[in-house]
Amino acid sequence: FGRRHGATRAFAAACLVEAIGVGLSVLWPGVPGLVLAAILLGGTFMGLTALGLIAAREMSGEQPRRALAVMTAAFGIGQMVGPPVAGYGFDLTGSFLLPSLLAAGALMELPMDRTLGLATGFAAHICGLPGAIPKNKEVYASMEKNLKG
Repeated sequence: FGRRHGATRAFAAACLVEAIGVGLSVLWPGVPGLVLAAILLGGTFMGLTALGLIAAREMSGEQPRRALAVMTAAFGIGQMVGPPVAGYGFDLTGSFLLPSLLAAGALMELPMDRTLGLATGFAAHICGLPGAIPKNKEVYASMEKNLKG
């Protein structure tokens, strides 16, 4: 997928797939849901980091070291902040439902540059999937143009 559509699109698609896996882990109880969640989450976990670094390097222009440093720091911050936030959410609710859905939401927003509410549709748009919100198609086209440089 990455060779055909580029690292940025592959990264966005991997974020979406991983977000679905995280959501399924708490929304579909039982063995089938757990197995599907494990496949989606486990199948993208390592690749997501690699794709993120590749996409950052491709988009960085003349400063690839800075982009790689920022992405590495962002991944590290997520690894440090995520578990305490999830634990706090569990303490408040007695369940990992809320923390897991927050993590899935963050994954869906990750490919975007703080553009809340557009990441899921944009990921679908750049991957050629149906479901893009018609009023956002111009926004998606503009975002895709910016990603291509």
